[in-house]
Amino acid sequence: MAETITAAQLRAAADLISDRRKWTTYAYARYRNGVRASVEEPRACRWCAVGAVARVSGVPILRIGAALAPHGGDRELSEINDCDGHAAAIAELRRLADLDEARERAVSNA
Repeated sequence: MAETITAAQLRAAADLISDRRKWTTYAYARYRNGVRASVEEPRACRWCAVGAVARVSGVPILRIGAALAPHGGDRELSEINDCDGHAAAIAELRRLADLDEARERAVSNA
């Protein structure tokens, strides 16, 4: 069964990392001391955009790409996070949520 990620979960992921101190690059999650952590680790305190999606949705990291595909991402979320920075990562999460909501409205109005 394919996992799904909702617009609400994408917005929750954006909210989770909206404070720059809770965001990271080149790792899905980190402890306070900067060491890499599992996204599920209760002591993790910083996440990249992909890790934040995994944290709030419960979708395993290795399935995030497939779960985000229906949302219309044209670039890998991890690439945006690591190369374009904090603001770009949050903007992409919100853009994907907006696209998902628009798609849902179109389906319900059909």
